[in-house]
Amino acid sequence: KVLETLVDAEQLSIKKLSEVEAYVDSEASIYITIFEDLLFMTNSPENLLGMVGQEKDGSLWEEDEYQDMLSELGSDYVFYGILYPALYVGEVSLPGGFSVSDIPSIIEKQVFVVRAEEKGFRFDAWVKANKDDAKDNGISFDAVPKSEPYLFQEVPSEGLMAYFESYGLQQTFAQADALGGDTSTLDGLREAVRAYFGMDFDEEILTFLDKGYALVLHQNGEAAIPGITIFVDVSSNVDSAKEFVNKLDGQLSGLLLVFEQALPGAVSKDTVTWGEETFGRVKIDLSTLPQSSESPLPGALTSSPIQIVYGVEGDRLVLSTVVDWEADGETVAESELYQKLNEKLVGEGAAQTTADAVAEGLILVDAKGVAVFAGTLRALREQLSLQVSEEALQFEDFLEGFLGAAAKSKTETYESHFSGFLMLAD
Repeated sequence: KVLETLVDAEQLSIKKLSEVEAYVDSEASIYITIFEDLLFMTNSPENLLGMVGQEKDGSLWEEDEYQDMLSELGSDYVFYGILYPALYVGEVSLPGGFSVSDIPSIIEKQVFVVRAEEKGFRFDAWVKANKDDAKDNGISFDAVPKSEPYLFQEVPSEGLMAYFESYGLQQTFAQADALGGDTSTLDGLREAVRAYFGMDFDEEILTFLDKGYALVLHQNGEAAIPGITIFVDVSSNVDSAKEFVNKLDGQLSGLLLVFEQALPGAVSKDTVTWGEETFGRVKIDLSTLPQSSESPLPGALTSSPIQIVYGVEGDRLVLSTVVDWEADGETVAESELYQKLNEKLVGEGAAQTTADAVAEGLILVDAKGVAVFAGTLRALREQLSLQVSEEALQFEDFLEGFLGAAAKSKTETYESHFSGFLMLAD
């Protein structure tokens, strides 16, 4: 009935392929058919006929490797997907502009599975390398540094929306170089650092990026611009980190003239005490601009200043747009959100698949925090007399049904396991 409705709406047409009746879109990029009790969808008529005519002998179902994977997954899944990158030939496009050809051929398979539990959804992902190919190419996951999260014990949780912590950017870039392939992105980054900061990316910048680093999103009160913080352990080379901050300060001083011309009286550059150190700060206060009674600036843009604070305190490099950093308040590690979700990953509530302790890195999302920020953006659109889509309202309602999500990983020589839990609200 769904397909027939789409035909009536001229979104699809019916095309006869041999003995198969196919539903085709106007660009002939989607071919759909119902065969017995199965729905097949693919991007070419040849694939569709191949699927309908597939005999059991020679099918994926008969492959021992596939059956072994199903045995590992069990039968309690809601959804699973398996990708075999090494079997692909040529360019195969995936969503988001990604392609299978971007995946190193040493990767034997990638598996993703979602399971439903009483308090939410558990998701696991595995990346498994071909040991022989990996050894021949001198590549292993051991080259990627592994560490339990620790910076989250220092970052405040007030107004948290999302937290990401990992370890060893220096080693990760070295591994990317070892894999070969297209290095244009890395080369462009190296050139940008040299051009704007006069520093060598590999010999200077990466020397203080070999330990933990975190990217954090906080609400900024009622402001429409979130607080974004980059928090880095630079204990390996504090001097180079301070030099980078000095170069950044010089670049921002140069840009200040441009900002002042565009927003006269609203832009300033000063210093602020952050912990026990003096940090540089560039601040844009839109509330100082002349306001028109007919069309005043929305409160979401004027309620608090827009700023970037930058500096090094002890052996921590901080770049942040957070207006109010409650360093003495509850940390992410102490928050109820983290405590509840972490129990599902590595505590007594952990499932059999994750009980062997995924403990490396951390991804944490506070659904309530994201919902509050989404409401702020909606209010801004309403103040600007812009249409608010029904999907945006539904997204806010959807978020209210969840407490949040957390994920960690475990990496071995030729296999990496990523596990997370999306928890329902009480």
